[in-house]
Amino acid sequence: MDILELINSSHSLAKNKGFWDEKKNQKEDIMLIISNLGEIVKSYKRHKFADWILYNEQLNKQVEFTNSAEYFNVFIKDTFEDEVANVIIRITDFFGGNNIDILSDKEWLRSATSMTLPDFFRFTAPSEEYCGNVGEWLERAISEKCFHADESDKGLLHILFYLGTIIEEFHIDIERHIKAKLEYNLKRPQLYNRLY
Repeated sequence: MDILELINSSHSLAKNKGFWDEKKNQKEDIMLIISNLGEIVKSYKRHKFADWILYNEQLNKQVEFTNSAEYFNVFIKDTFEDEVANVIIRITDFFGGNNIDILSDKEWLRSATSMTLPDFFRFTAPSEEYCGNVGEWLERAISEKCFHADESDKGLLHILFYLGTIIEEFHIDIERHIKAKLEYNLKRPQLYNRLY
């Protein structure tokens, strides 16, 4: 999956679930995305990390639960990696729903759009050294670009780039997490309280 496919997939899913039936407020959506960045920090501080090994072992045994979504809830959902995937899905849905062309003023990004997601995030991660603090790093991403009028993407692409550093720093298999989260969301009912 590449970033353009993800924009299409995440927006199609949200649209099919009824989240774009009415006109959305962009600033409100941006604030919800920013609140999800706080969830990344919270899960990191609580040392809540995904356990794919236990997930797969228990899923193969099929002892406690009746379907994969229940195992996902226990071993993957709301973990640090899952929250990173949540924000990426939410931002890419925002791009799709608002018809934001991520290449419109960033021609240098064109070569990265056909890369796999891990390569895209590696390519776009800021060249500056990671500061060693998840909260501080994400605050920097927000304060540098968000809500600037000259940014057609409202600074959200900049946040994706900063998430690329976190993905690399913590060795997150981001494509796996995003695909699992999209699959999980696909099985959820229409207009559930929290898509991401």
